[in-house]
Amino acid sequence: MTDDVRDSIERSWRQVAEIDAALDRGEIDDDGWHAAVLAIVEPAYLGADTPQGQSGHSGDDARWEQARRLVLDGVDKDGSFLDVGCANGLLMESVQRWAAEDGHAIEPYGVEISAALADLARRRCPQWADRIWTANALGWQPPQRFDYVRTGLDYVPEHRRADLVAHLLEHVVAPGGRLLVGSFNERLGSGATAAALRSWGYDVAGTATRPHRHPALAYTVHWVSKVTRVEIWRSLADVPADLGPTAVVIGNFDGVHLGHRRVLARARTVADARDLTLLAVIFDPHPMAVLRPEHAPTQLTTIERRSELLAEAGADHVLALPFDSDMASWTPEEFAQRVLVDTVHAQAVVVGANFRFGSKAAGDVATLQAFGRDHGFEAEGIPLDGGPMVWSSTYVRTCLAAGDVAGAAEALGHPYAVRGVVVRGDQRGRELGFPTANVPTDGMTAAPADGVYAGWLRRLDTGETYPAAISVGTNPTFDGVRERRVESYVLDRDDLDPAAFDLYGVEVEVSFVDRLRGMVAFESVERLVEQMHADVDRAREILAA
Repeated sequence: MTDDVRDSIERSWRQVAEIDAALDRGEIDDDGWHAAVLAIVEPAYLGADTPQGQSGHSGDDARWEQARRLVLDGVDKDGSFLDVGCANGLLMESVQRWAAEDGHAIEPYGVEISAALADLARRRCPQWADRIWTANALGWQPPQRFDYVRTGLDYVPEHRRADLVAHLLEHVVAPGGRLLVGSFNERLGSGATAAALRSWGYDVAGTATRPHRHPALAYTVHWVSKVTRVEIWRSLADVPADLGPTAVVIGNFDGVHLGHRRVLARARTVADARDLTLLAVIFDPHPMAVLRPEHAPTQLTTIERRSELLAEAGADHVLALPFDSDMASWTPEEFAQRVLVDTVHAQAVVVGANFRFGSKAAGDVATLQAFGRDHGFEAEGIPLDGGPMVWSSTYVRTCLAAGDVAGAAEALGHPYAVRGVVVRGDQRGRELGFPTANVPTDGMTAAPADGVYAGWLRRLDTGETYPAAISVGTNPTFDGVRERRVESYVLDRDDLDPAAFDLYGVEVEVSFVDRLRGMVAFESVERLVEQMHADVDRAREILAA
């Protein structure tokens, strides 16, 4: 890119600051702001002589990738990707290519407020011409929702930035999807954008940074997951009397695995087509804990976390029925009458094909369908297929018990994770040069088999995420350690202390990506430390890939 074009682009953004000031003085309104910004940015982009310049970047291919590829840190599965302010479509192309290199299949889309730039994008990317729209994203109602939506905040006046984020999350991001904010240049250590997102009521699920050519700056992107703050009703009496007609899914939904998500996806389709509220009916505790306590499974998710996952998958509300011996005695017809007809006004019910309900599990899908025909609702059973597998919570638990966290992640659609508050341990890790964040486990919650894993540690208060080598077990090299713990060593951080990197008392989520090895009692501390270095190196390789 020539110096004059580079200077033109950088001068354009300085002029935008002058437009902001005019808006603050009341000399222009929001529409005037957009028109004035376009009058500056559009000629600079269209006059650029490189694809990067036409997308507002003044660098070459290498600098473009350095500044933009970090967006992919927020992409953890296949899906659709919408670039808000797509300019000439270069980021759409780049994201699809980079994602393929990372093993993900991404379908790119774009929306651009400038008709001239949208036309340029369609000419550059004719294969996607029908998926590039001209619109102001702030009020745009898209023809579909997207798994990943990337935006800048400076596409709208400063006082409308919170509105932009709210609109995109409400109307553009798909359930369970992510809003990616960035990438942008931010002063090192500033955290201003993350603080703004939190001040608007959002949890920052993750942050990625890359070095900037200016040593005081960093390229930064944050992402916010679309998590609906779902209300949990804890009894039939808690259900509002004015609850309208509903589509209902019923089950334990522990873990909300891919089979569960098939049921929820079908129910969401039915609910949308018929303008119904989608209600998930679950049981607390697991019925087996009442009927045969000695065979009760460990839980993959708490009721609260399960409700969050159900909301991400499309549920509007959750009814957690208190399962006890009285409910266990209800006939299938009594359950359907009291819950589906009298309380939640079901018009459609979607369950797994193997669904059983009522005393002694006497009811099945056919029972539900027959009762529905007489009481005004339709019912259907959905196979929980996963190719050759039938996904189930039992399968996930079996994978975890074997240490197969990759298999568990395949069934869940995301890495398995445990949550808890970091407590002070015995400080042995610190003495060995590997300070850890310790989260106790209990017999009620599933955890992977004893061993060492590569994974991630995420602060639930700030959303900051760190690569980690994770030990699960009782540390058999040392005598006297009997409590089973999840201990996470944040890679390349040796300052896990209150004065520097304080995690004590912080609620965290520890997710497991791959198993490194089983738990071993080493013959010496020196041999243990040698292996810990090897574990950290291997974890770094796995997580980098």
